[in-house]
Amino acid sequence: MNPHLSIDELVDLLYGVSDDFAAVAHIDACGECRAKLELFERRRQSACGLEPAPAAALASQRSTVHERIERPGFRLRWVPAALGVPAALAAGLVAAVVIAPHVGGPAAAPQKAVQQETAEDQLFREVFSLESAEEPRAASPIRGLFDEAAAGEQQ
Repeated sequence: MNPHLSIDELVDLLYGVSDDFAAVAHIDACGECRAKLELFERRRQSACGLEPAPAAALASQRSTVHERIERPGFRLRWVPAALGVPAALAAGLVAAVVIAPHVGGPAAAPQKAVQQETAEDQLFREVFSLESAEEPRAASPIRGLFDEAAAGEQQ
């Protein structure tokens, strides 16, 4: 059994995907695996053009973000102004969609209902006629096969 970490385990550690504490402990203890991991890190940085960010720059960015978050007057003031015209258009569109089906008037509705009832009656008649048939249409060719086979056996 190989006591060293596999390439997949090293890549998982490289990208911070692995939460295996045994692998991290192995990296701390094994110089060969640590050297491979450092090689992978250098290759990743050179391929991506990544230069390690200076700690001072990261600290400056972090403090700027915290200041903006904790500032008492920080509000998104542009949101209501930007939603003024589009919100009115959206409300008008919703109203048009809700009201449009009711504008046709009641005169057209009874005629459609009569046509729909006759269509439903015809549908039910067809379904019940199919249901009341003694055998399905697909069964007659199959029955014919058995009748021919039975006739062939008798001869």
